Amino acid sequence: MAKFEFHIDRKCTIWVREYHQLEAESYEQAESIIRENFRLNATDNTFVMQDVQHETLEDMAIEENGGWPTAELYNTIGHKISDNT
Repeated sequence: MAKFEFHIDRKCTIWVREYHQLEAESYEQAESIIRENFRLNATDNTFVMQDVQHETLEDMAIEENGGWPTAELYNTIGHKISDNT
């Protein structure tokens, strides 16, 4: 019997932990600065590294994706065969 291969692409959510570092006169000042940067989405200048929290991986529901597919089935040449909508 012949063997055939396929692949499924799944859209998921996952948490990523970012590590940040900054200089300040005190912890209170540092916390105030990072809170304000976080609020403004301006933390690029304090970013050090990140860890993907693999244990938090969850499949995304179609409803969470605006009604668009969150899983797609493909053959080996990249032709989409089906999706989960």
